Amino acid sequence: MAGRRDTGTLLNALLLLNLTYVGRMSAEAVQYGEESGGSCTPTQQRSILEAVTGCEARETLLALREHMPNVSDVIQVIPDFASVARCGGSCDLYKHRCIPTETRMKRVDVMVVLSRFPRVQTETQCGYVEVEEHVGCRCDCPVKSRHCRPDDQYYEGSSCRCICLDQARRNECIISGMLWDPVNCLCVCPKASWRVCSTGYIFDFTRTCQCVPTSTTASMGLLVAVIVLVTCLLVSVAGGFFMYRRQTGLFKEAAKTRRRNTAVAGADVAKHLTEYDLVKEEENTS
Repeated sequence: MAGRRDTGTLLNALLLLNLTYVGRMSAEAVQYGEESGGSCTPTQQRSILEAVTGCEARETLLALREHMPNVSDVIQVIPDFASVARCGGSCDLYKHRCIPTETRMKRVDVMVVLSRFPRVQTETQCGYVEVEEHVGCRCDCPVKSRHCRPDDQYYEGSSCRCICLDQARRNECIISGMLWDPVNCLCVCPKASWRVCSTGYIFDFTRTCQCVPTSTTASMGLLVAVIVLVTCLLVSVAGGFFMYRRQTGLFKEAAKTRRRNTAVAGADVAKHLTEYDLVKEEENTS
């Protein structure tokens, strides 16, 4: 009886935690036996719960070619797969994932057959490939607050996701028949309207939902660049004129030098006038 009560309590907890997820599942996703018609017996419940695979590190096959930095001239990798420990398994909360808490690098010795273009012959070399191996695991949110953009998103820990701040814009997007992109917080065209454009055209995902000439996009970028350049030029001219009128900034030292030169010239003129007056006075006296 105690074991049956524990099983029932665990089942109720799982049902409460996964109610939203289960509600999204379609009836066609599960097949039912003819004898049960979809109902669960206590024995079935106990058997299913005992068979749940927990979150832990287990051996997983990895393709070594995908972990090599340069494979353009590699014909064959021996071995081409390696068994490494990776986290996996079920979590109680459907938004949680089995993620690693501690990792280490594992070295796998390999032999590669290389092509030596344009020569026909091949070359065999031995080396190693380093792959990541998981040491510890736990069930947790795969998305953290650090993954959210602070300017237009906030983190909701209960659902393990980043939510866009501008919900009014999201509502307007959905009402207009467009598709809201929750990752980039953008209103984009419905997927049914997406198409591959011919050469010289690009699909406009955010406005017209049609193929537009690439020159239009380039012209808009060029126009913006010209406007920015002209604005900067006008600001520079206005600033220079203001500094010239106020004799500040770059013109401050020039003004000081000009005043100094004027004072020196005035002193020289006064000196010459004084000497001239003395000479005249001596001539009149004589």
